[in-house]
Amino acid sequence: MLPATPFWFKQRQGKIEEAGPNLIKVTGPNLKEAILGIREENGRWHSYVRRQADGPDLAATHIGSDTAYEAWEVAFEMYRGLDVV
Repeated sequence: MLPATPFWFKQRQGKIEEAGPNLIKVTGPNLKEAILGIREENGRWHSYVRRQADGPDLAATHIGSDTAYEAWEVAFEMYRGLDVV
């Protein structure tokens, strides 16, 4: 199931597609292509951003979120900080 996208992402006409379990590919006009993902570790959800699905993390959380929904929000914010702003 694909996550909900933030308002700013919709305004930039961004598109998402599933790239694996808890992994999405984001694209759009004037947006760099990236892979966003979440993973559960010790009951916490951690977010990360990569350039390729099997590549290294460009950004990742260390503390984690309580829910998968919150982790997706964090992943989009990390992506925005890296590639959009």
